[in-house]
Amino acid sequence: MSNEFTDGERLIKLETKFELLTQTLTEAITRLEKKLDEREENYVVKAVLEEKLKLRDEKIAGLQSGVNSLRQNIEDDKNTNKNVLPIWLGIVPSVAAVIVAIIALYK
Repeated sequence: MSNEFTDGERLIKLETKFELLTQTLTEAITRLEKKLDEREENYVVKAVLEEKLKLRDEKIAGLQSGVNSLRQNIEDDKNTNKNVLPIWLGIVPSVAAVIVAIIALYK
């Protein structure tokens, strides 16, 4: 007998290799499907992302307008205080005159 394999033995070897290859490919495809499923779960649809970004931009715009409103109110308060200062400067001498008059009455 020679080292040559018979047709049956060669066919069995090829079938075994083919089964192992098929099993390996099936497992690889299954792993890829699992990875794709996980990716699909974590993937954000473009429309959803755009909507979230739009809402965020609207909130930022609202905050900016709130900050601008507060700054305007502070400026208005400063202007009001500046307008009231001359009135208080007129009241201070009057109060001092009343205090001097009360002290003069008791002496």
